[in-house]
Parts: sequence; C-alpha cells; structure tokens
Amino acid sequence: MINMERVIQTISDNQLNGRDVVDMDVLFDGRIQRNESRHITDYQDANEKTILEQRYWEYDQAGRDLTLKYAIDNNTPFVMYSKKLQRTWAVG
Repeated sequence: MINMERVIQTISDNQLNGRDVVDMDVLFDGRIQRNESRHITDYQDANEKTILEQRYWEYDQAGRDLTLKYAIDNNTPFVMYSKKLQRTWAVG
C-alpha cells in the first residue's frame, strides 16, 4: 500500500509576533512543484506586513529537477538555478 499523505500547508509563529504560512503544490509522486511562503509580521496589528516568497520547480521526464525559479512579492520570477543534463552515448 502506498502512503499518499502529503503536507500541503504549515502554519507557525515567527519571532516578529507574526505567522509564517507555507503552501505547497505537490505532484502525485511527492515532488514539490510550487512552494509559497508568507511571512506575516504582527498579524494582530493594523500595520501588519506580509512578505510573499514563491518557488517553482521544473523537472524532466525522469523526475530530476532542472530549474528553480524564485520570486518575492509577486514580482517576475528569476531563475535561481538551471541544470543542463549531458547525454552520453555508448558505442559498441
């Protein structure tokens, strides 16, 4: 039997008297496709501030991670890393 339980959200208190909320989009095989972190400062105050971090992963057909994109506060994501896989051919 395959265990299909996945954590899709965590909520915790942070040191600024606020909350950290992390949401994840998880693929069927357990790989994370998107991770969104909200850091909320002083959530009981009218002057609360929220910082949004977003991470997006791209995978190849074999499930290897190829690209990680990162964005802060709904800005355009930039590529944190991109892997280029080498193909080797055996002749013989």
